[in-house]
Amino acid sequence: MWYDGFTMGGPNPFSIIATFLLMVGVFGGGAYLIAKSVTGDKLHFGSSHQSQPNRLDDSDPKVILDRRFANGEISVDQYKEALDLLGYGSFGAHSPSSESI
Repeated sequence: MWYDGFTMGGPNPFSIIATFLLMVGVFGGGAYLIAKSVTGDKLHFGSSHQSQPNRLDDSDPKVILDRRFANGEISVDQYKEALDLLGYGSFGAHSPSSESI
């Protein structure tokens, strides 16, 4: 009698599950590698905000002010005056000199 892969009248459930998981891994990994090679290194899952975690919020007035000062669009005096008007004080909101004791 030849052994045909079946025992006790049916297939082994553990070998079926293991084979299924192996095939999912092989085909899923292959699909991922193909997609990665087609798109280059620009394949991102999820929203674009998650792919740029260090991106500053452009709607924050302090961020806009800091960027304008860093780009040289406004002078030091204009920067300090704008910080005072926005309520951040001359040295920023979280500096020790602007906190009351």
